[in-house]
This record gives sequence, C-alpha cells and structure tokens, in this order.
Amino acid sequence: SLWPLRYLGATPVFADIDPDSWCLSADSFKQSITPRTKAVMPIDLYGNIPEMHRIRAIARARGLAILEDASDALGGKYLGRHAGSLGDVAVFGFDRVETLTAGEGGMVVTNCDRLACNIGQSLGDAGFDYRISPMQAALGVAQLERIDDLASRKRQITLWYRQALGGVASLKFSVPTSGSTCLPSEVTVVFDASTRLTSAMVVDEAAQRGIECKPMFRPASSLDAYGGSLQARVAQSRNRVSYELSQRAVSLPSGSHLSRRQMEKVAAEVYSLVARDRGVRPHRQIAA
Repeated sequence: SLWPLRYLGATPVFADIDPDSWCLSADSFKQSITPRTKAVMPIDLYGNIPEMHRIRAIARARGLAILEDASDALGGKYLGRHAGSLGDVAVFGFDRVETLTAGEGGMVVTNCDRLACNIGQSLGDAGFDYRISPMQAALGVAQLERIDDLASRKRQITLWYRQALGGVASLKFSVPTSGSTCLPSEVTVVFDASTRLTSAMVVDEAAQRGIECKPMFRPASSLDAYGGSLQARVAQSRNRVSYELSQRAVSLPSGSHLSRRQMEKVAAEVYSLVARDRGVRPHRQIAA
C-alpha cells in the first residue's frame, strides 16, 4: 500500500493498530496527524474493517482525504456499507491471497466523477503501466460472478478454526469492529505473551510438519525502505501494539479449497505447539 507514496515522493506517517481488530486505531490516527498531513489510508487488514465512522469524523474535521485499501475485506460491510465504499477512493488488489483473485492486478473505485477522471489521467502521466492482461481480467470477472460462494467458503473456514482452537487460552483471534460484518481473507491467530512462541518459531515448526503458515505483516515502519527515517523512528517508539503483535501472530492456511480434514490437521499441530510450550501433554485431541 505504501509503494505508490514513495513513487510520488510523499512521506508516510505510521499510526498504530487497534489491539482487537488489528486495523488502524482511530485514536492513533488522530495523534499522528501533522500540519502537512493530506490524507489517511485505513487498511482492512485480514478482512477486518477499522472504526470508519470515527476515522471519517476525524478526517472530515481536518479536511483530509480518505484512501481505503479494501483488498482484504471484499464482501464485508461496516454499518451497512460495503467495504470499498467507506472513503473518497478505495482500492482492491487481486493477487493470489485475496478472496477474489486474478493472479495479480487491482482496481480503483470512487463515486466522484472528477476523481475518477483525475486518477485515469494521473496513471498515464506517471508513466507506469498498470494494465492487467485480458486473461487475468477474464479470471477476475469469473471470480466476481461467484463471489458469494467464495465469501461463504471463507466464513466456513474461519468458523472451523474458531471451533477447533477457540477454547485454547493461549491463542487469540481478531475481534471484528462493532457494526462490521467481517469476511476474513486469512485466518490469523496471536500467541499469548505468556508463551515462548514467536511467529518465526511457529512458521518454522509448521513447515517441518508440511504446513505452510505465514508470519503476520511486519509494521511498515520496520521495512528497510524506511530505515533511519524520522517517521520510522517515531513509529518504533510509539506504535507498541503493531510491533508487539507482529512478533506473535501467524496466518494459518486459509485457501478457499481447504478441506475440513486439512483444517483439523493444522489445528491439531497448532494445539500441539501450545501444549508443548506449556510443558504439558495435550489433554484433548483434534481429529486429523
């Protein structure tokens, strides 16, 4: 989401995330506004949607544009409005991990004709080629026609995981923002700080068992591209939630073709890791 800012020479100010939804914290956003701030970019992380009514109120009071990255939340809603309709402009990405995938590519949406015209003109003036191939476009259209089925499947997989691992005290799932209908693009869990488990440890252990997990996204301010910048240094001391969670959160296999049996195998291995960390034998079994 940040690379276009670098192309344009803009400076990102890194706000923290909410500890429950893992999306942009409205309070942190308010505290992060500077006299030079022009816009806010809330990201619907893993299908969750931030408190957009609060973010909109803060942005409107300061005259800031709202650029919503709704890639992960396609099909979700917040206070009755679809993800992607909550800002002045929204973007959707269609890479391989999204609920709706075209392999690559994306889409910009807005209700403002003037903005739509300006965006189209800007893409041409910038000299970047953002066109996707006809084959990818056809795949995206076919996926869109079955988006309800894909969304239902994602909800089913999330429910399976919550049923299998919801009773594990050392694990925490994200909590949907009040008023939102969450459509998780990936099922992600956080290991409690009381355990010794880290994202890297879990990903490595799972790989040895033939299970592909992914660590949670790193805070953008920790990327090498921003190393040493003033805003990155500020973020590293201020954004405690994002830095803490990124060390202990893992995305579990969540593809739409995942079977119940495969999910149960993943859940059993995750539970085994937690039990071993606690130094106890698992007191229950999950069918594998």
